[in-house]
Amino acid sequence: MPNSYKETNDAVQIIIPTWNALEFTKMTLKTLFQYTDHSYHLTIVDNGSEDGTGDYLKELEMELAVQFPEHMIGFNVIYNGENKGYAEANIIAWNSIPREDTRYACLCNNDLAFSPNWLSRMMGDMKRDPEIGVLGSMRPAPFVKHPHTGSATGEKQMQEMLSSFNLTEDRDPEAELKAYTNDQDWPSFVDEIEAYNYGEIMYLESPPAFVQTCCALVDRKIVETAGGVYRENWGKYGADDIDLSWRVAEIGKKTAMSSVYVHHHVHASISVSELDVETKLKEGDLHLYELWKDKIKGILRKELEQNPNFKEEVMYKEMEWFIFRILEHVIGEEEFWKDVELKNSGIEFSSSRSKETF
Repeated sequence: MPNSYKETNDAVQIIIPTWNALEFTKMTLKTLFQYTDHSYHLTIVDNGSEDGTGDYLKELEMELAVQFPEHMIGFNVIYNGENKGYAEANIIAWNSIPREDTRYACLCNNDLAFSPNWLSRMMGDMKRDPEIGVLGSMRPAPFVKHPHTGSATGEKQMQEMLSSFNLTEDRDPEAELKAYTNDQDWPSFVDEIEAYNYGEIMYLESPPAFVQTCCALVDRKIVETAGGVYRENWGKYGADDIDLSWRVAEIGKKTAMSSVYVHHHVHASISVSELDVETKLKEGDLHLYELWKDKIKGILRKELEQNPNFKEEVMYKEMEWFIFRILEHVIGEEEFWKDVELKNSGIEFSSSRSKETF
C-alpha cells in the first residue's frame, strides 16, 4: 500500500449512526479500532436499536473510559431513543463537536470493514487537493471490479453472490466478507482489489455523479458553506448523500473517489430490521427530485443541445448517469422530460424499459 499521510494534530470526527444490525456494528468497530492509523474522535449515534446494540454501546463506553484504542482521542455515544433516520443522526453527531475542534469528518455506515491505514491514506488525498469537499472510499460498486472474477461488484452482483452462498436470509458479516474475498487474508485482498481497479483519485462530475456516504471524508468548512452535512427533515433513508454532493459541487468545490478500499455490506440495518428498502429509497428519490427539478431539467436541456441522442446514447448507458435513470423511473418518463426542449432530440416516450437498465 502507498505510504500513509500522518498529522497527529489534525483529528477527524468519525460519525457512525447505528440502528440494529449489531453484528455488523461490531465488525465495523473492530476493524475501525484495528486499522485506523490517524487521530480521530468517534461519535456513535444510536437510532433506538432494539437488538442489544444499546447495551453493547454502553459496555463499550465503560471499556473506553479505561483506555482508548491507538489514535483515538475522543469518544461519545448519543442515544436517540427512536429511529430519527440516517440524515438526522448525522446532523446530531455533526453538531456535537465544536467546529474549531475538527476540520474534517468521516461519515460512515455501521456495516463496514475498514482496511489497513485507510484514514491516513484518504486524508492524504484530501490534503493534496484542498478543493475536495466530499471524498468517498472505493467500495463494492458497478464500476469496481472483483480481482478474482473481473466482474462488477454492484448491489445486484453482491446479492447474487450472497444468494450463491445462501447468505441472504440471516445476514452474517463475517461469513459475507469471507465469501466476498474467497477466504483470502483481508489485508492482502485489499491490496489486490486496489491494484486491480483505478489506482488514483477519481474526480466526479456532480451532478449527475455523487459520492455515496457509506464511508466519505468531508471538509467541514466546505460542507457548512454548502448548507450543512444533510438537510433538516430529510426523512429516514435515501438520496441525502446525492443532495450533499450536488450542493458541494454547486458552490464550485470538488467531489471525488479515493482508491482506498473500504468494504460495505450494503443496507445491513435496513434489511436486518426488515424495512421496505425500495419504498424508503423511492421516498428519498422523490424528495431529491423536488429539490433539484429545475437544475435537472436544465442539465437535460444542455445535454440535448450538444447531443440530440443524449438519452439513448449517454443517459441510458453511462454509469455516472444512473441516478437520472432511477429518477426517470420513479417520477415517470413523461413527467421527467416535461418542459425539456425536445425538438430535434429524437425522444419518444415509452414505458417498455425495465428496472434492469439501472
